[in-house]
Amino acid sequence: MAKTVRNRGIRIIALSNGMNSDYKTYVSSLGLIASGPKEYYRVDNSQFNEVLAELEKTVCISEPQIPETCFSQKRRVFFALDSSSGRGKKKFREVKEFMENLVTKLQIGVSNSPVGFLQYDDLTTSRDRVVFEKDESVEETLSRIKNMKYRKGRESYLGNALKIVNNQVFPHSTDRHGEYKDLLIIIAHKQVKDAQLAFNEAEELKGKGVEIISIATGGRKRISEIKSQLQVISTPTNTHSADYTSLWAVLDEVLVNVCGLGQCSSFLAITCSPKKQDIAFVIDSSRSIGKRNYIRLQRFTRRLASRLDLEKDRTHLGLLQVGNRQGSRFQFNMGEFPDRSDILYMINDMKYLDSTYTYMGEGLKTIREEVFNQRGRDRPDIPNTLVIFADGQSHDPRVMLEEAQSLKTLGVKILSVGYGQNVTMSSYGMKNLMKMATNQKDVFSIDFKNNDLVLEENIEVIAKQLVEVDCPRAFAPPVQCTQGAVDLFLLVDGSRSITSPNFKLVKKFLRRLTSEFDIAENASHVGLLQFSDRKSMSYEFALSEMHSNKQVRRAIKHMKYRAGSKTNTGNALRIVDNYIFNKRNGDRPGVLDVLILFTDGQAHDFSMAKKHAELMKKRNIRIITIAAGPDAKNPKAKLVEQMEALATDPLNVYKVDFSELNDIVDKLIDIDCHLVSRKL
Repeated sequence: MAKTVRNRGIRIIALSNGMNSDYKTYVSSLGLIASGPKEYYRVDNSQFNEVLAELEKTVCISEPQIPETCFSQKRRVFFALDSSSGRGKKKFREVKEFMENLVTKLQIGVSNSPVGFLQYDDLTTSRDRVVFEKDESVEETLSRIKNMKYRKGRESYLGNALKIVNNQVFPHSTDRHGEYKDLLIIIAHKQVKDAQLAFNEAEELKGKGVEIISIATGGRKRISEIKSQLQVISTPTNTHSADYTSLWAVLDEVLVNVCGLGQCSSFLAITCSPKKQDIAFVIDSSRSIGKRNYIRLQRFTRRLASRLDLEKDRTHLGLLQVGNRQGSRFQFNMGEFPDRSDILYMINDMKYLDSTYTYMGEGLKTIREEVFNQRGRDRPDIPNTLVIFADGQSHDPRVMLEEAQSLKTLGVKILSVGYGQNVTMSSYGMKNLMKMATNQKDVFSIDFKNNDLVLEENIEVIAKQLVEVDCPRAFAPPVQCTQGAVDLFLLVDGSRSITSPNFKLVKKFLRRLTSEFDIAENASHVGLLQFSDRKSMSYEFALSEMHSNKQVRRAIKHMKYRAGSKTNTGNALRIVDNYIFNKRNGDRPGVLDVLILFTDGQAHDFSMAKKHAELMKKRNIRIITIAAGPDAKNPKAKLVEQMEALATDPLNVYKVDFSELNDIVDKLIDIDCHLVSRKL
């Protein structure tokens, strides 16, 4: 019946509530009913708000099914397993069970595909641990995994482990159209001690055609830091995270990566999906660039290309290297290689031209005549984008600027990325790049002296500007609700546990949030109280005090962090209940009252907090609660329980890390806009 429903184009989402001994079997059956591997969720009563957020996502709107042909592909699969201290034997068993399930799913052994593994930890103890047996059955492979012992080394030297994998497991480049696909799966639970070496070795492996998938495991406090490192070592799309109890739940996500499906990029807005695009990279490969910079750009462009939605019927990519007048050449033309792995291989196979001169104008002319026209590989009605990687210096500067203008006239969007030995934002070459770009936000500069972690951030920034997206279900712009007045009061935790760096993030979030409201005498009013212990309470400004967005932003900017010793949420809510939402202190009859409570810790006076929250709800004051910090995403934490009890309803509870605060602004505004329009 589920198949019949899906065949009619109906999307099925399955939610499981509860836990019992047959839970995993039950959820696997839900996976068969749901429309795709990411269309079922494990929830308890405290997690429905998180599920709602997941259901709002339209990245990968049509979740790819995993075809049977994926499981018949021959692979050489190797696991690099973090065996350092901090995991424990019980949690190690969870990891081994995950490995067993993945091996079983991939039917390794049926197609004579070898599987191996390496436990890594300290620099010396990873030696002689490579296990890579050929011609063994699935049962033999599963037995080896089951009998694997937890080593419990001191540190996590992933770079050293990848060096061993490079030299002993995948020592030679693979034939990209050969019989086997090479796959490396990293499972880590501790921060990498030799991150730069790990990055370098991973890049060498990818250059050999090895696909790398990473999984960050462990406790909630540490997992985001580990994941950020692994994203650089593999890619954001190929990086996953889970605590030990839900590690098995990422199995299908890993299979989607293994089969080359679901390449939606993580940097996209949660309500958006990538558009089809025709993209061309033009790279200055002349001597003025320098070979060292060229090699690092080669790596940079490969990682940027991995962010693109590259498929035959999706985004197409071409790459042209520019040198002497007649020396420009295509590494591959637009759409020549629709397969992602082929494109990444071709970028890795580029050779530095080291030409004496740079004729960028001739290169752009080639793009105009052979790529972005109806006679070339350009597809009608698909947006065209050109990315120029250069130092901006050319021996035909007039032709270069004229050709750039001609391309823009044809509707081609141009991004300019400055790189080379003498590129600064004030240099002559950079000024040329600014002239060629479509607008100023399409101009970037890369300093390859930075480490790879910094460069990864540059890739994310360029990718966001490069990829065009459809946002069919994005929230309406906040300005649409500014016609309705709101009396908004902000109750902000200023206790010691917040810490000064995080309080700066809170202030940034508050400035962003309040800037979305039309604050004026006859429009929205905003007030703010910083609370902690009774002595450190600070009434920053009243509802009736500020009459412009500029005044509110300035007041928040200059707000001092009180760092009180306690979190007296109850006392703060008592003050709001008794003294804020009344006519004497600026509350206006007939205007919607909204209270936003932000905190990172459980209340020391929760009974008082609960009492006054209930009294305000009876007066139709909407209460929105935001829990931040390490306990915020733990559904069993006392902080989360309290926030759910104080909020008007479960849809008005937000649980975030401090770094994610700005991501919920649109959702908060959407709630307020909906309430305003309904009341009006």
